[in-house]
Amino acid sequence: MGDAIKPGLPIMITEGEFDALIAQQAGEGRISAVAIGSAANKRINPRWFPKFMTAPSILIRMDDDQAGQGAAEQIASLSQASQLIQVPQGKDVNDFYLEAGHQVVHNWINDLIGGNSV
Repeated sequence: MGDAIKPGLPIMITEGEFDALIAQQAGEGRISAVAIGSAANKRINPRWFPKFMTAPSILIRMDDDQAGQGAAEQIASLSQASQLIQVPQGKDVNDFYLEAGHQVVHNWINDLIGGNSV
């Protein structure tokens, strides 16, 4: 998924692939979302770095366990544009989507990136 990062768009990094897919879908082309696949995988593929440099913001949402928080902090240290985020409900983006629905997640993403909801 990281190869699909669009230069200049905000990036959301999640732990799980479903979380990234939901964020990508709900973001409706206004955000690039990628998954690291596991909190044990704290490394970002070096070929993604140029795309990260053009991102106005990098939103990081890992699982709420110790491994997830450690990965989030390590990834956040790679860029000053990074921001650790929380979902308003549920344990991750996918749970939030299942509980709240597409439009609510879409609006949340727009709020995070400073956009207008439609």
